[in-house]
Amino acid sequence: MSENAQDGDSLMPPEERLADENVPTDSTPRVLRMIDLKLSYTVQDRSDTVHTYLHSERFEAVQPMRFFRRWYQWSGTGQEHEPAALSQSDDGLYAHRVHGPLIREGAERVYLVYLGRELSRGERDLVTTQQKFIDEQGTFQPYLRHHMRAPLEKLELEVILPRELASNVRTEQIDLVSGRSLSAAVPLQDMGDLEGLCHYSYRVKTPRVGVRYGIKWLR
Repeated sequence: MSENAQDGDSLMPPEERLADENVPTDSTPRVLRMIDLKLSYTVQDRSDTVHTYLHSERFEAVQPMRFFRRWYQWSGTGQEHEPAALSQSDDGLYAHRVHGPLIREGAERVYLVYLGRELSRGERDLVTTQQKFIDEQGTFQPYLRHHMRAPLEKLELEVILPRELASNVRTEQIDLVSGRSLSAAVPLQDMGDLEGLCHYSYRVKTPRVGVRYGIKWLR
């Protein structure tokens, strides 16, 4: 999946598009300020077919807003289930919900999440969505990546794999302009907290704008 179509990273797992475009359709990137972001990708079966993607982002409204917009690309071929909102407002009074169907535009996908009310300037919220994918033709490419286009306090990438599929899991940091690696790939160790599965986490405090952070593994 790719955050940005012009980067050419079209064969990836689900990931975020431009961070500063997670905004209402009728607004500018200044509508919200991202605070922290967690992306979690799970391969559920040994045949590497059934996948689940979880996106969780906390943000602050810079202008009044009612909708949160998401883009993604997925490299698999098969079934893409409709996303579901799992979150609600911090005070528990307003449930989030996906507004309308998943929109398909070539390789890109976009959907809106209704926040349940209008956020005022300076108000914060956390939106969590989940989506299921079935890669029937085996075209999925083993990456989870986020392109840093706007400041962020904390980024976490998480990958959960069956033990049989967990091979050479490592981090990456790529400069978005030059395309060169900014650091050597660091092997990730299984956290060992999930029975029958391997759990990997890559956490970055104050990630750098202009860098692509990712986890990749072998299929």
